[in-house]
Amino acid sequence: GTIMWANDTYCEMFGYAREEILGRKPMEFVFPPETAWDAEAIASFRFTVNHEQMGTHRNLNVRSNGERFWNEMTIGAYTLADGQKHYILVCRDVTAVVDQEKALEETQAQLSALVRTDALTQINNRFGLDQTIDQQLAAGPLAVAQLDIDNFKDINDLYGHVAGDAILKHIARTLQATAPPAAEVYRLGGDEFLMTIPHADVTLARAAMQAFQTALGEEFHWEENAFPISTSVGIALSDGTVTSGEALLASADFALYASKNRGRGLVSIYDAPLHSEYKDRKRLLGALKSTGMMDQLEIMLQPITTTDRIPWGMEALVRWRHPTQGLLPPAMFLDLARQGGVLRDIDIRTGQLALEALTHLVDPNLRITINASPDVLMSDRFPDLLNWRCEQLRIPRERVVIEVHETTVIEGPDGAIANRIRQFAKAGYRIVLDDFGVGQAGLAHLSQLAISGLKLDRSLVSGLPGKPENQSVVRAILTLCRDLGLSVVAEGVETDAELEMMRDLDCPLIQGYLLARPMRVAEAASWLAEWPTQGGRAALVEKAAAHPRLTNVS
Repeated sequence: GTIMWANDTYCEMFGYAREEILGRKPMEFVFPPETAWDAEAIASFRFTVNHEQMGTHRNLNVRSNGERFWNEMTIGAYTLADGQKHYILVCRDVTAVVDQEKALEETQAQLSALVRTDALTQINNRFGLDQTIDQQLAAGPLAVAQLDIDNFKDINDLYGHVAGDAILKHIARTLQATAPPAAEVYRLGGDEFLMTIPHADVTLARAAMQAFQTALGEEFHWEENAFPISTSVGIALSDGTVTSGEALLASADFALYASKNRGRGLVSIYDAPLHSEYKDRKRLLGALKSTGMMDQLEIMLQPITTTDRIPWGMEALVRWRHPTQGLLPPAMFLDLARQGGVLRDIDIRTGQLALEALTHLVDPNLRITINASPDVLMSDRFPDLLNWRCEQLRIPRERVVIEVHETTVIEGPDGAIANRIRQFAKAGYRIVLDDFGVGQAGLAHLSQLAISGLKLDRSLVSGLPGKPENQSVVRAILTLCRDLGLSVVAEGVETDAELEMMRDLDCPLIQGYLLARPMRVAEAASWLAEWPTQGGRAALVEKAAAHPRLTNVS
């Protein structure tokens, strides 16, 4: 395997003149000292068609001056007319690519540290629970106690988020201090916490929660303020019929719901009467599957703007106008819809309503964002229906943004979901990863997925000015997204301080209650008409087109 010929690029890559390498074996000079072959191995090496070196490989090589670089090498074989076999090596310096991949991996490592730990309280988070609950259940009898803080919103509104955060930390510390041996504590999000207690019966589980509530006390002191504090608790126990952690968690969640309905500050056990109430929830699922339910769906629109509050688009959020229960938010029925197999149809109907709503919004540059679950993404009907409806309403496809949850693409860039995303992107739609930063999609996948941007999860944005660690992560994500040409939306911007932080970090787009709450289509049209207050809509469009932060989001 000696070199018979090398082009100028190969010689320049390794730093040798052609006459210095002709007749030599590459293994004599391409590897750094720690991976260099010995003379015997070099002398005995022969290429064969079936050799493991055939194909494409990346190796760390060294130039004549000692500089190291990454070489992506493809080896192929060909046979001359006289039957003599030769091998061709095609080499490419991919050092810059490898360096970028390493930077992506380092940032992903920072995110991974946040995945299982709640940033505020430093206890386990919901993802950590989801990863372990089934293993805990398989190990033996398990009690699950779920709790949240009574009237927490009122405390936040009255004393501010700083006081609210202090309470959440106090809850976490008290749970850890009173937890029985081998128990684990979690913050599920917001003011919801959970404790798992292995090998516990109802007496032990109730005693653990009573010990927690006693240690918590009836008042919380913060700065010069003292205000009442209490928690509602729901407990569920594996009884031999529970076969999954999900079912056990659902029972505990329903027991918590019962505690709050009965007066707050209580501990409820999931028992036969509660099980009966749980059946009522199943009736709601029946209503979801009923004829005519799709005609009861409505959408609300929430603006997405630049940090200078220039409207960029609207996100369509589904609501269900139940015949007897009134207007229901998605949290009350989407999970049930997924369980009942009707989520795909709800997503399709929501998409149709969103496109129709866009025709009532006069700004010709405004985008409409629709949420797409895995159910609808993998539906064979969805792409054709979306294309047809856009053509029918004369809506350019680039004005339609399909929002996909980050965890949907956990399978990686070569899975079925990723392929379907490529199909939509090729058709002209924009694809955005939702709730980015708390799942495991991975920054390393961003450059390989056919996406236009991502939406930072509200947990990274909430309280950002006071969270230096989160600031570092968000700054790294924004920098990498700019390099990759991806837009970024900061979700959950609710305070002026958070907005100013997004400006300082040069985040292109924001969304949250600080700008506007979800509103009906007619209200959204009126809201848009108010921008700007001077100069009219033409001035707004001109300003948006010239905005320096929109190079990746136009």
